[in-house]
Amino acid sequence: MSTQYYLKKTSQLPTIVGIAESYRYLVGRYDDSNNFVGIASQKQVEIFDSLVAAKQYLRKRNILTAALEFRSPYDEMCGTPVAKHLELIHL
Repeated sequence: MSTQYYLKKTSQLPTIVGIAESYRYLVGRYDDSNNFVGIASQKQVEIFDSLVAAKQYLRKRNILTAALEFRSPYDEMCGTPVAKHLELIHL
């Protein structure tokens, strides 16, 4: 499966992003332009101190499946495709 196809299929999928060397987890989704935006509002991405809190936030909104993505500064510098870091999780 190509990366572009995978990204297009997950563009509306709620996503939790864990950043290496940080204790923050971002919750949002990728839009059609591959920008990370909020779930309820495209302007606001939610930030949590733990993966447990991020999952709980989604559960409270009746979201039972999300993508889990771990990124590092190295990924950002090299432009590593997002699809290589996504894992589908059930909440």
